[in-house]
Amino acid sequence: MTITLINAGLGLLVALALWLLGLEYAYIWGIAAFLLNYLPILGGLVGTVLVGVHAIIFFDSLSYALLAPVAYQLLTSIEAQFVTPFLIGKKMELNIVAVFLTVVLWAWLWGIAGALVAVPFLLVFKVLCENVPSLETIGNFLGAADQADASESE
Repeated sequence: MTITLINAGLGLLVALALWLLGLEYAYIWGIAAFLLNYLPILGGLVGTVLVGVHAIIFFDSLSYALLAPVAYQLLTSIEAQFVTPFLIGKKMELNIVAVFLTVVLWAWLWGIAGALVAVPFLLVFKVLCENVPSLETIGNFLGAADQADASESE
């Protein structure tokens, strides 16, 4: 639910930014940003390229047309680097070694697609382990060290 709200906020900001730049169908690009942002890394890149192509076709000046993909990329970068980690990071802390090993394993199994979905799979597995009493030890292992220390002090 939190990711959906973050994506909706991003979609609104992208639509507003593109509307302010005068790009037609800015609301469609906002909806696209909302949907594409469910794909880590790849969604932002695809959206940036598509907005860039549309802006180059729509605007007469190339330098002005480049403002649209720059705005799109800037907004998705701020969301990915600051907003999402801030809002989700406290609740979903992960053991760095587990993240590294998971990315390596899934990249080996599925290539780039596996590397992209490795951390979301790990988060789902961690939440599952934390909510099944017999798997709680694994869930604690997958958590970050300071989170495990905080749960021991309770």
